[in-house]
Amino acid sequence: TAALMAMVSSIATAAFADTYDLNKGSVTVKTKDDGITYVTQENTEINEHPDDTGVTITSGGEKTSNTITVETAKDQTTDVTLENVHIEVDTTDAKSGAIEIKGDGDTNLELNGDNTVLVENRWSEEHAAIEKADAYGKGTLTIKDDVNDNGTAKTGTDEDTTGKLLAGGYHNSAAIGGGSDTYNREYSLADTSNITITGGDITAIAGNDGAAAIGGGCSGTGKNIRIEGNAHVTAASEDGAGIGGGFGSGNSVTITDDAVVDAYSAFAAAIGNGDQVGCSNDPTTITISGNATVHAETRESGCAIGTSRDGSLSDLTINIEENANVTAIASYDRPAIGNAGCHDDTTTTINITGGTVNAINSFGSDNPAFSSQYDGTGNYSPAIGGRINKWSGDSDFNTTCNVNINSSTGDTVVNAYIYGKGS
Repeated sequence: TAALMAMVSSIATAAFADTYDLNKGSVTVKTKDDGITYVTQENTEINEHPDDTGVTITSGGEKTSNTITVETAKDQTTDVTLENVHIEVDTTDAKSGAIEIKGDGDTNLELNGDNTVLVENRWSEEHAAIEKADAYGKGTLTIKDDVNDNGTAKTGTDEDTTGKLLAGGYHNSAAIGGGSDTYNREYSLADTSNITITGGDITAIAGNDGAAAIGGGCSGTGKNIRIEGNAHVTAASEDGAGIGGGFGSGNSVTITDDAVVDAYSAFAAAIGNGDQVGCSNDPTTITISGNATVHAETRESGCAIGTSRDGSLSDLTINIEENANVTAIASYDRPAIGNAGCHDDTTTTINITGGTVNAINSFGSDNPAFSSQYDGTGNYSPAIGGRINKWSGDSDFNTTCNVNINSSTGDTVVNAYIYGKGS
């Protein structure tokens, strides 16, 4: 009898444990219509059993190619804690991202310790590191750091710990957001929406072929991307936006509260649109408010906040409000904040109603061979606004740009500077 009781006790403890070792096998977490969360782990006897205590997944800092899938039914919420997870996976083999977020319900990822999520691929099955594709559902993914690494409440003192996340995309895939585009948009994983980051220290690096770091994959949009709370986010990309979309337009980004954001892109906007002009009737809106601190920078012709070097075929609205502190640095005689090419019958609207804004056009464009073209003295672009038409017969850029600077709601400080000309 004693032996039987010990066996039953052991089985019960294993079945309802709330911490799962990712080294043992890939983990799937599903919250179904009944509101109960079920966990399945490959290579173990954990097979769709209920776990009502909250799910914690760890690899103990050891690198693994096993993956995590979280699927949440509509009107339900799944809570998962990532604790010192280190995933590096070839998505061509895995046929999924390192972490897949699915369903029309909401997923909360709590960050404990240091977490690394990296992907690579062989030009097929290109999935984001933390993939949240609209094709898999449009619930909200929230990445947060609400408690200390030991689960205790934060006190607002130096004794608090900060959860960390390093996420890296590959080729056409984002670090956090959309995966690869396909020729058939019905099956594309590139579009993403409803991603919120409220805490933690997060570094996101895009794949280098048209993906955003946080937002759309190649040719994908990033809609309702929010960074808020006290999150610290660094986002870097090449052809996609640092935060926003892959190639093209149709993105919406909000940065607010006490968030601190450093965003960088080579050819696209650091915050806003990816490279190329995108689609018509697919507007982009960017709002920076609260006490947020934002540093946005581009290297090759894109706007730091706004569009890529090619501009946009759709309307663009940029709002800077309240006590936001914004520094935007562009190069190659493009607006630091605005639209690098206002095409067709579109409108660019920039509203600055509060905070401190430092906008620099053409910083560092001092190559003598190109100085007259790129150092700001060619009068192609303001520091804040839209690039103007400089070529006879080219009517593409003859569209509307409204810049409204208003201090009636509070203190508003705007410093605008063009590298080759001055203030």
